[in-house]
Amino acid sequence: MRAGVRRSCLVFAASCAGLFAVMAVHAPGAASQDNQLIRRMMFMHLNNFRHLSFIDTEKRPTPSSLEVVGKFEFAVSQSTGLVSGRAFPSPVNPDYIYGVTQSGTTLRQVGTAGTPMASYDFGQFFARFGGAFLVTDNLPKTPPHNTFPRGYDLKEHYVIVGEMSAEEQLRSGNTTGMMLVNPATMTPYRVGGGSLFFGPATNVTFDGVCFGAYPGDDGDYDTIDDNEYRYFVAYTVQGTIPECRFAILSLNKHETTNGQDPPDPWNPISATRGPDYTNVFPRMDSNPKFGGGPFDGGQAAGNSEVYCQSYYLRPGVPGCGAIPDRAYVVAGYTREIPGLIIVWRPILGAYSLGLPSVTIGPVALYTGGPPWHPFCKGYTVPNIFRSLDIIGDWAFATTGFGDEGIGGDQIEMVYVPEMIDGAGDGDDGYRGFWQPPDGSSAGYAGFMPNEDFSVYAVYLGAGLGTSTAYGSTRSPVSIPAWTPSYASGGTGMTGIDMHREDEQLLGMNIRQAPQPFAGFHMSVDPVENFDGAGAGGSGRSGACTGSVDGAGSHGMAALAGLLSMAFLGLQIIREARRS
Repeated sequence: MRAGVRRSCLVFAASCAGLFAVMAVHAPGAASQDNQLIRRMMFMHLNNFRHLSFIDTEKRPTPSSLEVVGKFEFAVSQSTGLVSGRAFPSPVNPDYIYGVTQSGTTLRQVGTAGTPMASYDFGQFFARFGGAFLVTDNLPKTPPHNTFPRGYDLKEHYVIVGEMSAEEQLRSGNTTGMMLVNPATMTPYRVGGGSLFFGPATNVTFDGVCFGAYPGDDGDYDTIDDNEYRYFVAYTVQGTIPECRFAILSLNKHETTNGQDPPDPWNPISATRGPDYTNVFPRMDSNPKFGGGPFDGGQAAGNSEVYCQSYYLRPGVPGCGAIPDRAYVVAGYTREIPGLIIVWRPILGAYSLGLPSVTIGPVALYTGGPPWHPFCKGYTVPNIFRSLDIIGDWAFATTGFGDEGIGGDQIEMVYVPEMIDGAGDGDDGYRGFWQPPDGSSAGYAGFMPNEDFSVYAVYLGAGLGTSTAYGSTRSPVSIPAWTPSYASGGTGMTGIDMHREDEQLLGMNIRQAPQPFAGFHMSVDPVENFDGAGAGGSGRSGACTGSVDGAGSHGMAALAGLLSMAFLGLQIIREARRS
């Protein structure tokens, strides 16, 4: 081999070695980043555009923000407004997000980048969904995070209540029903020979549903022989004087069928706990463990609704005299206040699901003399209770006129442990209310979970007219964190504008009425750390936007590689000419 050729080969090898060395130094380490997670929070805009916005919760909304609660990244459009968002099968690397169409009859799946995946229409069974609740065991088990009622050994299912379709009403003679849906397949479980529990009466409207368990006489949830699993339904009775009521359906292990000690050898069932509900009568009030009654003084008229959310009171909560290690329900409705001018006020009541009997009355009500802070401000119409959410130890109740179908005048904040032990100790749990700083209407509450499913940040939405959502990382299981007054125009919450910086400079206000929808964690694919990856796929988790921290160094690596290749080419040409 001639000397020139040998020199060319040596230069080629040295240049390649240098190139690979540079790339090895600057390229991201795949093994070290495979398990890296980033947080994303979705907001559903309940306006005509029906945007689904994404915020990066690891960024500050503005450089001057005190809290890292999230910065707007991008938005996509949806064909319909979605509510009750859930990440399935868990908020960590979910397969998809699913939600219920607002005042509709479909369950929809969307990807973690907001891409529509599937739609499941239950119009055959329902004319309108009224409420939904996820029953799951995939929740925190340790204090202080375990404030959400668990499904224990039940198979995971999604409970939907609402007004039944004309076809179902004709077939069953009932106006309302409750369906239990498998969230993995979006198909209803069987109840006897059908797919629904029929309501207890005609001329009723199911508005809300939640869940809790009674541990039996032994007080132990782990011994399932005497456990009871209870579905609490809030509804209104339409008549001359509309009334707010509740119904409780309680099922034991045989009625939910777990494959252990099957109740009927001629009716074999699979060896997994949960539906089919082979031993349950389809009509709710035909079951032996059915109860309920009227909400105390609750009145409803027109299009007013009642709401319910369940809460697990863990042992050791300071200052709470209620029975711990039990599931409770907080219900929101309106009460007519007689007088020279009849007015309506929003009311919260607490009910225990941890009692032997399912025919229960309230364990606590607001009983202070009116006016009970701004919470019990009188209104001339009854449609003043707009939403109810429990996050940690706090109930966030949206009340007032607000925008039709989107929020109210303010969000009331109530410390649930103090509420359910009654006002006899001088504290009914009420802490104040919150309004957007610009004076617009308030929306709904939601949260972003940590990897252990505890709460990272609480978010409050706003009504039409504003595109700003609000967040806070103060703990929802801490009393001092939420006790300051919120009456002074949104004190203590960090604003998140749902626009890019260039849109903000143009003064745009297009993504109005943002409401917290679902929060989740997704994996970072190392290849996305290179410049230009942008919205590339990330395996199960859909798409990421932009590059993560350190992307600039990867760009330098690419530039160094190009320079090395150019140097390599010049050297080969020079050596070839010399030879």
